[in-house]
Amino acid sequence: MATESETLTRCPYCQTRFRVTPRQIEAARGRVRCGHCLYVFNAVEHAEPEEDPTTKPQSTAPQEPSSGTETDADDLVFDDNPEEDAQDSRYAGHDELEEEAFSEDFLALDAGDRSGFRSELDDLDSREQLEDDESWAESLLQEVESEPTEAPDKPDSPAPEPPPREKTPDPEPELEPGPRPEPRNTAPSGPDWQSLSTDPIVTSRPDRWRWLRRLAWLLGIAGMAALLVYQLGWYRFERLALYEPIRPWYEQACEWAGCELPPLVATDALEPRRLVVRSHPDMANALLLEVTIVNEAGFDQPWPAIALSFSNLNNDVVAQRVFQPQAYLADDEAERGRIPSGEGRRIRLGLQDPGKDAINYRIDFLPARQ
Repeated sequence: MATESETLTRCPYCQTRFRVTPRQIEAARGRVRCGHCLYVFNAVEHAEPEEDPTTKPQSTAPQEPSSGTETDADDLVFDDNPEEDAQDSRYAGHDELEEEAFSEDFLALDAGDRSGFRSELDDLDSREQLEDDESWAESLLQEVESEPTEAPDKPDSPAPEPPPREKTPDPEPELEPGPRPEPRNTAPSGPDWQSLSTDPIVTSRPDRWRWLRRLAWLLGIAGMAALLVYQLGWYRFERLALYEPIRPWYEQACEWAGCELPPLVATDALEPRRLVVRSHPDMANALLLEVTIVNEAGFDQPWPAIALSFSNLNNDVVAQRVFQPQAYLADDEAERGRIPSGEGRRIRLGLQDPGKDAINYRIDFLPARQ
């Protein structure tokens, strides 16, 4: 049986009736949430007077449900009975909690002086456990202030769409003794070293021995190439030393090794000019040859060997001879003398008369014999 302090109210949306206490009405300024359809309305504005059971007319015919979908059985489901609820030890409506419901260790947390942040956390946990029965009202009040909704003036008008169901605490949640709270770490927070990855760092370090082997191969190849070049340069010294592009390298090598380079010779760059062949003025049966040798090469050249040939009318060679520099020059000039580049030197050479058939003559320059 309901007490006199409870108020009977009806949900304007689903027409479900249930009882509320003054404490529940004051918690949310008169607004309550229907336990059946979760619709929020003002319990005071939709309160209904208590009916006297003795004067209530008996009706044999079943009463039609007002909404067409719910029956009076729904009223019994959501009808609160404070007397029965008060007998339940887990009922959240008790004003005070018995100390026997908690362990001695938990109650010991309130004893003594607490310091700093630990005391505030313990007090906050205690207040949250003692005020769980009011959390639904506070959340309801916040929802009403953020999303104000007015109940419809007329129940017969088309009911609005029910608001989306939100997870809210029941009007009368049960309070059970919770486990002992774990001690919290009050040390000053620092960098979160645990979030760092502990995977090993892989470094791309080359293999030392592999690098040494590669270096040894490179040095070996370079040494073999140098040896091949040395052998080729040595065995072809006289010919390659006359090759003008690489002659400076040979000059540097000879300065270090103490060798002497062969002179540059280009007999094709020597030209005979003002050639004259006549009878020798001082000797009988002899001829005198006079010619100017011009060096058109880009370097100084040693004196060449002179090849002189005579032919008849049929161009048949009747006499020929090769004269080394010692035959037409003095000994010192023949060994150390040079024809400067771009200049000419005139020489005189005496030879035996080849006869009357020698009508034509020809002169050629050859490398001198060393």
